Amino acid sequence: MKPSQVQQLRGHTMQGTSVIGTVLGLWLLLAGSPVALAGSPQGAAAPLQLPPKLQQALVDEMIAVNDGMTVLPEAIVKADWERIIETGHLIEGSYILNQRLSQAERETLVQSLPTSFKYLDRRLHEHAGKLAQAAERRDGELVRFYFGRMLDSCAGCHAVYAKHRFPGYERRDTTGDHQH
Repeated sequence: MKPSQVQQLRGHTMQGTSVIGTVLGLWLLLAGSPVALAGSPQGAAAPLQLPPKLQQALVDEMIAVNDGMTVLPEAIVKADWERIIETGHLIEGSYILNQRLSQAERETLVQSLPTSFKYLDRRLHEHAGKLAQAAERRDGELVRFYFGRMLDSCAGCHAVYAKHRFPGYERRDTTGDHQH
């Protein structure tokens, strides 16, 4: 993601974002959404091992995507279509490979990232584009659906590749009388 796009996303998170609005929006969106917060059936993978420059590029992208993801709930509950469209397109276009990396660094990145990580990342960006398209049509139901899919991609990836950063994804002992 380009520095100007990161600033755009960060600027949105500071423009009148209400904590109550964001929490309420997330609750409303997640209440009926099959978000994969319980982890992945694959279990935990080892943390990604990347050269420092590529690790920093990944971290920068995750921060920018997180900034955009925090903007979306409030924009969705307010039907702020333009903000949803803009944020969706910014996340859609924030591929690490599109950053200013050398050809050798791109090849190292492609070889270093597991296939399932690349799949989840690609799905996140695809869903962001579809979210923006749904917002262009003013289809709130479809916008909420694709936001849920984006959350699924983020949570699924974190549950597998970032448990060391998000220990809440560690599974508890489920041998007891667990019922839904």
